Amino acid sequence: MRADSVLLKPDEPAEPVDAVFLSDAQSSRAPMVAATHSGEEVEVFAYPRAQGEQEVRVPLRELGISGPAYEWDWVGGKGRRIASGGSFPMGFRSGWAYAVLMPIGRDHVALLGDTDKIVPLARERFPTVTNGAATTRVVVSYAVGENEVTLTGYAARRPKVRAIRGGVDSLRYAAATHLFQVTVHPGEGPDGARSAELAIRD
Repeated sequence: MRADSVLLKPDEPAEPVDAVFLSDAQSSRAPMVAATHSGEEVEVFAYPRAQGEQEVRVPLRELGISGPAYEWDWVGGKGRRIASGGSFPMGFRSGWAYAVLMPIGRDHVALLGDTDKIVPLARERFPTVTNGAATTRVVVSYAVGENEVTLTGYAARRPKVRAIRGGVDSLRYAAATHLFQVTVHPGEGPDGARSAELAIRD
């Protein structure tokens, strides 16, 4: 949650993907895979329903993602680029798995959000995210007493980050993983709200 006790949650409750209903109709006891979303970002939770299952493979099409995406294994703390039309494995640790996926935009950027949080791109923290255009734009909302939020994202090459409102620390970019991080500080808007606005481009 935020410092003011506002919960950082997805837009809707998680629901089983279509493949689960088909497997249940066939009594196959395939793993449970349920998904929800925060804007364009998709959150996926899975767990086994038969003894000995180690992982489940999830196609992007099951999540409504038509192009390439970046998958962040929230439990393992690592990610990977998934090609358009591809799928990704979710390995079970202690009986469950959790991942978030963001479509990669035309600017070759996929903003993951605050990956320390269970829902990294919750609207209560990020009320506006424009991903997929030539420039990714994001608004960050802060509670009283909060002075920074660290954003994580994928970019094909080192991106350029500009603060429209608020301020940013130096960008950190790992060429090996194509992941970037930047710490964002709030400014005060005309209505007194504490927020920041960024433009991110390849």
